[in-house]
Amino acid sequence: MDPERQFEEYREALLRECIRLVSAIELFKHLHERKADRLDEMNIAPAFFARVLEALLTEIIIWTYKLLNPREKLGFPKYLSFIEKNIDIFSIEALQRRKNYPDGHLMLRREPITCGTIKRDRRRIRELDEAIASIKLRRNRFYAHFDKRHFTEPTRLFEKSVIKWSDLDEIVLVMQDIFDTYSAVYDGNTFELKPVNIDDVDLVLDILHEHNESLKRKGL
Repeated sequence: MDPERQFEEYREALLRECIRLVSAIELFKHLHERKADRLDEMNIAPAFFARVLEALLTEIIIWTYKLLNPREKLGFPKYLSFIEKNIDIFSIEALQRRKNYPDGHLMLRREPITCGTIKRDRRRIRELDEAIASIKLRRNRFYAHFDKRHFTEPTRLFEKSVIKWSDLDEIVLVMQDIFDTYSAVYDGNTFELKPVNIDDVDLVLDILHEHNESLKRKGL
């Protein structure tokens, strides 16, 4: 398979998995935020909502590690290695050929991909180590493998590996920027990783809320 076709397939697969991770992150955050005004509604089915939050967190931990760990066979580090190996397909001339743009076209006015671009993005991934430290710890000691100590006392692990909203936001930002950088130079396309249907769950919570309010009005 030629490098251009390989890149397009790699990009499509990476996009799918990034959206999967970002969807889990956004829904996880959204449900926690809605506890402020819809906790009573969630407590109508606490087993369901607790399991949903637990499943989302598991997915966040596993997928973040898979996408950013340099030892994984695929993911962002290997994506950058593929781009470095085939850097000629990211030249402005290659973009012009693929899209048949005339000389001076607006879409050709962009910075080309260089080895420096790739080194910068590798550094950005390495700099996420602090942000994903808690995720890596949970993944290695509990979610992907059972560590004997934390298997019997999981709360000890969770107490020392707090996952912060700001860390998740930084992870998403870096993935989005790296994805757009190479995709835009390849064929002018950029993709939104953030899902558009996270608020759908509010319809369910609002129905439950109206049910609760109706019972209150009836004195039940």
